[in-house]
Amino acid sequence: MMAVCRILVVLVSLALACASATSVTINNTKLHHDVNGAIMDAHDGNIIQFTPKGPFYFYAMSYGDCHEADRGCGGHGGDPKCGFRTNHNVSVWSSPTLADGTWTYLGSALPVDKRPEAIYYRPKIKFNSATKKYVLWTNAVPASGFSGSFDVVATSDTPQGPFEVQNANATLNHPAPGDFDLFVDDDNTAYLIYTVVTEGHRMTIEKLAPDWLTSTHETSGFIGASFVESPALFKRKGIYYALFGHCCCFCQAGSGIGVYTSSSPLGPYSAGYNIGCDYNGTKGPFGCGVDGGFAITQAQQNCVFQVQTSGGAEWLWTGDRWQSAADKIKAHDFQYWTPLMFNDSATVPTIAKLQWIDSFTLEIE
Repeated sequence: MMAVCRILVVLVSLALACASATSVTINNTKLHHDVNGAIMDAHDGNIIQFTPKGPFYFYAMSYGDCHEADRGCGGHGGDPKCGFRTNHNVSVWSSPTLADGTWTYLGSALPVDKRPEAIYYRPKIKFNSATKKYVLWTNAVPASGFSGSFDVVATSDTPQGPFEVQNANATLNHPAPGDFDLFVDDDNTAYLIYTVVTEGHRMTIEKLAPDWLTSTHETSGFIGASFVESPALFKRKGIYYALFGHCCCFCQAGSGIGVYTSSSPLGPYSAGYNIGCDYNGTKGPFGCGVDGGFAITQAQQNCVFQVQTSGGAEWLWTGDRWQSAADKIKAHDFQYWTPLMFNDSATVPTIAKLQWIDSFTLEIE
């Protein structure tokens, strides 16, 4: 009788666990929509769940309804200023599940009139448990061009903002920072991985001060190949993964994804391997797309974020499919999302090469 009772308890526990999960299908052949059915103009930002079972927040650049050039930067046709305007909105949405049609627009996280005048890209937001502040870093490009780019740091008491600028030009080891990602370790120490535009678009990582508003100037040095951008940095099972690819300025082809690993956030990092394209060895290190052919996902890396599912933690890779909109409106460009698959039998778990999938389903806790 006791054995039967135990079995019943296990079955009831499993049923409750299944009931608590939400089945969510992500479809890469469709655009993302908010609760009102409007297309989400959301690009090159980050997605994060600040509390277990809490809402997901999607911070992203909104480029507007301009018609983009047909070859990205320096392309022909369309509006040459599309994607290069000073009024790009740093937008924020929230969703209980990530599902299409569940996103609520919360407004502008960093209002145009409350920030230095520049072209803004790649907002990243994390919560500092020591200062109890939500911290936003974003890249800014002045009228003089990318060689004068700088990072703006802002904070807020709430995840939706509005954020208030605390550091209008964060001093880093290298001037002219470009694409970047913000990573927070288990001990609440934050790190910035970023491209140095004026050093051949090389990648580097710096440790931030405890308030995350400035750099300590402790650095990894340069990592991997040159002419790279759009990095992501995350930690899984004690291993730090730095992912980035060949420069792809709003390019339609997408780019490869170089993977570098280390047991420390500041390295040293292992030699990279490519999970983003069918690289044939005749072009640049991770240059598929720009140098010829198409990346598997025809996307440029946006961010990697963690999701708790009924089967454990999953890491989702997201990328921007520039120039994918049928009507050529930049706000209507698609994204590509996919779970990363890890080979845990390897001494240092490796990430499998991405494959195109139209859709996938997650059981989100």
